[in-house]
Amino acid sequence: MKNIVSKKTLINFIALLSLSCMTAMTAMAGTTPDRASAFQLDPDERNYVMDTFTIGDQSMEVLVTKVASGPYLAFKEYWRTNQGMLGAISVATSGTQMTLSGVSHLGAAPSGFASAMRMQATVTWGTSSAPSGQTWVYNDPATNKYICIKFNLSGTPGDYTVSSITWYLAAATAPRAGTYVFHDGTKYPLTYANAPDLPTGFSWYAVTVNPGT
Repeated sequence: MKNIVSKKTLINFIALLSLSCMTAMTAMAGTTPDRASAFQLDPDERNYVMDTFTIGDQSMEVLVTKVASGPYLAFKEYWRTNQGMLGAISVATSGTQMTLSGVSHLGAAPSGFASAMRMQATVTWGTSSAPSGQTWVYNDPATNKYICIKFNLSGTPGDYTVSSITWYLAAATAPRAGTYVFHDGTKYPLTYANAPDLPTGFSWYAVTVNPGT
């Protein structure tokens, strides 16, 4: 009888422990951002990534955070824009080249981005027609990657601001929320051009992100 009671007690204890673990995991899932539902620029597995957009001798940097650090929130994009780069974007003509590259880092994020334009985190891709007019196109048929970026600017020369950024991604199936389109460690060439033709079975999806959230 003692052995039977002992076994029942043990079984009940294991069941209770499992339930407690499941409850804790559920609570954590509700408060910890999902790395796969953040933004278009990949924060990697380290503390942050520094992305650089370049046109000729003009450039701007984007700090992509994975962990909170100083004034920075976790899982955010901090866009440090400047009039030189925004001006280069505004006057781009067909065939203008842009590069995007990102490097991941450990340690505390650098200062200087606290007042930068902050982009919202969680986004959901929706079905879309092909981008109208010319956008910044990354086209790699060998890997079936078709990406377009449209910077929506407002203001006048010398006083431009980014109203929003629209990201376009072509895929055979709808991308899950927050699918990354550019990963760190690779230098991506983009061309100001019309949207590429897509292979059979592919469709366009898009999301527009706004600053200040």
